[in-house]
Amino acid sequence: MGSTTPHPKFPPGYIPNWPHLASWDSESAAYTYMGLTVITTIAVLRNGFFFANIKHTKAVYIYLFLWCLFRLTAFGMRGHVLHGNNGENLDTYKHTQIVLSIGFMPLAEALTLNIAESSTLIYELSHRTYIRLRILIIFLFLTFGISLTAFVIDFTMNKPFGANAKDYATDLILREVGFNGLFLITIYTFVAAIRNAIAITRKKHIPTEYVTRMRKMMWIVCGQSALMMVKLGYITYRNWNPQELKEEWVWYMWSVTPEFLYVLPCLRHGFVLSVFDDVEGVVGEDGEHTDVALQAAVLEGGRVGAYNGTNPEKAADCVVVSVETKLESFEE
Repeated sequence: MGSTTPHPKFPPGYIPNWPHLASWDSESAAYTYMGLTVITTIAVLRNGFFFANIKHTKAVYIYLFLWCLFRLTAFGMRGHVLHGNNGENLDTYKHTQIVLSIGFMPLAEALTLNIAESSTLIYELSHRTYIRLRILIIFLFLTFGISLTAFVIDFTMNKPFGANAKDYATDLILREVGFNGLFLITIYTFVAAIRNAIAITRKKHIPTEYVTRMRKMMWIVCGQSALMMVKLGYITYRNWNPQELKEEWVWYMWSVTPEFLYVLPCLRHGFVLSVFDDVEGVVGEDGEHTDVALQAAVLEGGRVGAYNGTNPEKAADCVVVSVETKLESFEE
């Protein structure tokens, strides 16, 4: 958020350097994180264009790219405002703080998308239920995201430098609705990821060969949720205790670094997100083509065919005959 240094009074004609005044003035740190973001952006774009095969994984990479875009802009602006006398422009400093404050939100939405998708596959939810989940996610993020963005813009642009949000009722309400809403979402994704990791074996709706990878995916989502909880916990503490933990290095450690650790597993498509591509290639995308009996026929044919591994043509026939038999029963 913005600086919490009390608003000073200056001699006539004196123009302060606002980042130096707030003691958040590490130009090297800004450009270092900008460089890390450039590397991350290249990996995200590569995965999204060349490896993602389904709507879900492409959507996740779009949100990761939005995060990259926010962070590239924020750290670029931060490096600019810290260079030379650029920090004397208060409007530039304020705009930088705004972009820095709201840029993390795409990561929270990517978490909920992965939970909605994995729950659809693990619990074999219908496509209609999946769409309802997506609509709910969009509604919640619009509510919390708009509240948080409105607070950040109004408080940063219209309140005195170093003001406390607790002194402004409207800003305080917007802040608490936005932050607490996002915090509750990350707590939910943390719990839901653990639930899904446990339910994978019990529900038996994920093909056996993908169970281990899907469970790994859920534990990674759990870890990502924990990282977001660390970040939001730090911000919440700073919101209510603005004179504590306000050093720049503390902000980089507890607010910025968790975001990069969150994105790290997603830099290689085959490590995490590819499991959605593979599972949906068998059971159907987003529950849209889910037919439990037909899928069971395919899997049963595959299991029978496994006993004929030395004869690929016979193994394939097992799958075809099983499916055809099931389709005939539907027609009757």
